[in-house]
Amino acid sequence: MSSQGSELLRRYLPCDASAPRLARQALAALELIKPVRDDALLIASELVTNAVRHSGCDPSEAVEVVAETLPGALLIAVTDPGRSDRVPMVKPDVGRPGGVGLRVVDALARRWGSERCEGLRVWAELPL
Repeated sequence: MSSQGSELLRRYLPCDASAPRLARQALAALELIKPVRDDALLIASELVTNAVRHSGCDPSEAVEVVAETLPGALLIAVTDPGRSDRVPMVKPDVGRPGGVGLRVVDALARRWGSERCEGLRVWAELPL
């Protein structure tokens, strides 16, 4: 997805267990996202967690978190090194633990998707 928005935030976070918390902290400070803050923090946390768990990166590498405004929307995008050949998808509820992150994103976001670039970029859009 190419965007034509106004960038609010760009952070490079270590690809480790601290990354979701750091992403939430950075986003929480943005006044412009106040109407959708809770949903934005949850979406960012889920996207970053997936990047850390599934990208094949190690803590010496970074995941990039970007937030930008689009007309009537907030876009949150997370880019990881993209070593995994997995395609992000909502998994069916089969009663096993885990695998709910993208279901949460799918339920909260107006739309979401992924693209291969210099890594894997997964994005979600919230109405503002």
